[in-house]
Amino acid sequence: MAQTNDRPDSGLLSELRSIVKRGVQTWLLVPRAQRWALGGAILVMAITSAANTAIPLFLGKLIDSVDPERHRSLGQASLLHTAAFFLTLMGVAYLVRESMNVLRRYLVENVCTRIDRDMCVRLVAHLMKADLSTLAQHQVGALHGRIARSVEGVVRFFRISFLDFIPALLSGSFALTVALSKQP
Repeated sequence: MAQTNDRPDSGLLSELRSIVKRGVQTWLLVPRAQRWALGGAILVMAITSAANTAIPLFLGKLIDSVDPERHRSLGQASLLHTAAFFLTLMGVAYLVRESMNVLRRYLVENVCTRIDRDMCVRLVAHLMKADLSTLAQHQVGALHGRIARSVEGVVRFFRISFLDFIPALLSGSFALTVALSKQP
């Protein structure tokens, strides 16, 4: 006999729907200036992912261009010049990748700090407009703890998304795009 599930929405798909729903809700709470800064962080992540994908491509081209079996007619100076060119490109790609990682971390941490500050102020301002007799039932420490946990959860969501999840997603998509475009 088949067992019925009490919860109609269970499983990975419903969990992903819930994450996206909460993500949209929290995104709408972020002020416009911070949204633009996070959008800039996504652009920086795309540049980082492109540089990260370019490094193995340059390495492959370096190996192909200095293969002595293929290029018997080229002299040693020409091969050395070609190797130096590709090594320079790889060095530039490493510098771009690491500098963009620093810029991304700065942008995300700066925005998360501002979101933390602004949301705490907005929450307290909203509570000050509420009926104080309703708040008299709650202890001040418990109320402060709930406010801190709520704001901390939103900020943690943005930090995890913009420091861990989106960069991995972009790097994987760039790598898959390059791999499929080279040899589908």
